Amino acid sequence: MAQRVKGLTLRSRVAFVKHTYGSEGMTRLVPNLKGQARELMESPATINSSGWYDFDVQLEIDRAICKVLAKGDASIYLAMGAYSADFQISKEDTSSPEDLRRFLKLQMTMFSHYFKPGTVEMVTVSDNEVLIRIKGFASVRENCDTNMGFLKRSIELRGAEGVTIDEPKCSQDPTAGVCEYRLRWK
Repeated sequence: MAQRVKGLTLRSRVAFVKHTYGSEGMTRLVPNLKGQARELMESPATINSSGWYDFDVQLEIDRAICKVLAKGDASIYLAMGAYSADFQISKEDTSSPEDLRRFLKLQMTMFSHYFKPGTVEMVTVSDNEVLIRIKGFASVRENCDTNMGFLKRSIELRGAEGVTIDEPKCSQDPTAGVCEYRLRWK
């Protein structure tokens, strides 16, 4: 099965470019895209938020943003992920450890609504630490970084402080078979 993403993810990239680089950013970005990625970014109003798109389209857009607009600075992937959280999640203080874990669990159930194929599970390590495992969705470094930016910012929007995230396992390593993110907060 081809890997797919929801249009809402693509819409968040359009909003990120406009917010970060202005309308000139879109003008600079579009000529560096091909096929469906170019068509969608030329006419972003045609992106159906609930529609499914090939993951390769998102990846092409993300890589072009990095190369053309961020001049190769790979930290832009974390910023895109964080902006995607800002774009999709309302700010609300639910900073008790139990509330944050409940919120993250809800976010994990939403995964299947935004990415295909794949499943996600959350393992509570302690009051202020969870492991999030994404299985069945073969990732690439750029996507892992946007996921980390999204997850970190998601719980910051819910009031968590001192948030750190790392990825001890990645599906790019054939022995791992999973992307595993460790999320900690104070």
